[in-house]
Amino acid sequence: MALPKGLPLRKWQMIYRMYPELLYFEL
Repeated sequence: MALPKGLPLRKWQMIYRMYPELLYFEL
């Protein structure tokens, strides 16, 4: 799962809770 360096991990955790389908695109 490649995360852009600009966003902190906490913000990604919030985004993935709201949009869990984003995780499946990365797998």
